[in-house]
Amino acid sequence: MHSFAGKLLRYFWAILLFLSCGNINDSLFERTIGQSSAVTITSPLPESTIVDTVVITASTDRSIDIRSVKFFIDGLYRHTDFQPPWSFEWDSYELADDQKHRISVTGYDSHGNAHPSRPVMVKVRYPLFGIITDPDSGSSVQGNVTVSVNAYHSRGIEVRKVEFYIDRELVFCDEKPPWFYNWDTHNITDDLNHSIRCKVYDAAGKTSLSSLAIVVVKSSLIPSTYNLTFDRNDNRIDLILINNYTGPFLNQKPWKCSREREWISVVPESGITNAGGWARLTVTVDRYGLPNVTQYGSLVISSGQQYSDTLVIPVKVYM
Repeated sequence: MHSFAGKLLRYFWAILLFLSCGNINDSLFERTIGQSSAVTITSPLPESTIVDTVVITASTDRSIDIRSVKFFIDGLYRHTDFQPPWSFEWDSYELADDQKHRISVTGYDSHGNAHPSRPVMVKVRYPLFGIITDPDSGSSVQGNVTVSVNAYHSRGIEVRKVEFYIDRELVFCDEKPPWFYNWDTHNITDDLNHSIRCKVYDAAGKTSLSSLAIVVVKSSLIPSTYNLTFDRNDNRIDLILINNYTGPFLNQKPWKCSREREWISVVPESGITNAGGWARLTVTVDRYGLPNVTQYGSLVISSGQQYSDTLVIPVKVYM
């Protein structure tokens, strides 16, 4: 009799302990099955990079009567879902340190057994972005190139400055939007790959690197002037074309000229200029029969193996 009363008393105190502790120490009353395929994290993928709010999803083995799924970040409990589809919307900004963090889930069946999943490691990115919008990676550029960047923080923190790097060398720092850099490529026209990258700084002192943009800097023909203006006493102007190629390979630049107006003529009309070489073009205008008002036209110079590089030089003639 006394033995039965003692057991009853111990049972009573166990119930009180359970009610007072709740789920704080429920591992004392559950049986862990061990890592298995009963519960699997389906998103995000292992070793992936996440930013801002991400939905963590899990699947369960249909042969096991899973009643609830708990979600853990770095071992700390975050959420319980009581019905499928099993998911948890996690705002990862709290851990946005560009470091790896551990996601795990545990499913509980109708018998109280715990079924922990295999953990998934993800990198939580700080939400500061610098995206090179121009030029496109893989494209060819020449002459003066505008490098444009879209820089922003997803939580609205102010962007303070953007640094621009060409071939890993800092070339410019922009301290106010719009974020861009005017890149003069004339000194590196080698028909080889060159890298563009930017580094963004925000008001919180954080930084972020953009992805690399790889471009080919093409050589071009540089004219001695980009505008031809004929005064009333001028009928002829010499135009010099320079092949600005500076690379290690033999570079020949074929070119040809076309004129928009019949009263403009050029000699020679075509040729080939070697790397570092130049060609003299004589441009002549014939005023005979033209109205006694200022005339406008243009000289078009096409160059390259496919004559795809086009340079338009405006022509202005005073009568």
